[in-house]
Amino acid sequence: MPQLIRMKAPSNRTEIAEVAFAFNTFTTPRELNLSKCGSDEASFVAFLRGLRVSQITRLNIENVRMTDSTTQALLPHLGVLDQLDLDERKLAARNRIILHEAVERLTNPKGLKVNDMSGDRWSKYWKVFKDQPDDDVMQILQLLPGKIKILNIKEGWMTDSTTQAILSHLDVMDKLTLSEENISAQNCITLHEAVKRLTNPQRIKSESHQW
Repeated sequence: MPQLIRMKAPSNRTEIAEVAFAFNTFTTPRELNLSKCGSDEASFVAFLRGLRVSQITRLNIENVRMTDSTTQALLPHLGVLDQLDLDERKLAARNRIILHEAVERLTNPKGLKVNDMSGDRWSKYWKVFKDQPDDDVMQILQLLPGKIKILNIKEGWMTDSTTQAILSHLDVMDKLTLSEENISAQNCITLHEAVKRLTNPQRIKSESHQW
């Protein structure tokens, strides 16, 4: 069982070097709960990059805004992690996409759990959060069909553009969860008609009723 270490990210070059060196001398991997809490982004990124890839099996990232640099620094660790926990609300859409696709490309995505979901399933699971910018939502929905198997959009508002973008994914989607309180009557009709044309419409779930 990996030993759990809970710590704030080191905040200066000396701390980064010392803590990374300490981790890299461990003979067995560790489980790391890592919080930014006061350190600047550059220090946080430098710490992730300074860790030898094989030294962490489980990583829980707390209170961290996942920027482009942070996301890129995390990618090399994915192939050896057993578990990754992070708040996707802190990732811009492009970084969510980068992370999802990186997990999908792993040799064994099932071997990684992300937020308590197997990596192969999580890589194609998408949730739209309340007040998420429309541009972010559309970036996700513009992914190729097959990249979105499970979509939970019940917290988001179904605009005309959102509704039309979802239609191209329905044929290959395993589950769609939405709230009809967040969709106009016309878009609801459009979606209902599209679902009825599916071979297996029962897999599409609604917050208020079965399609």
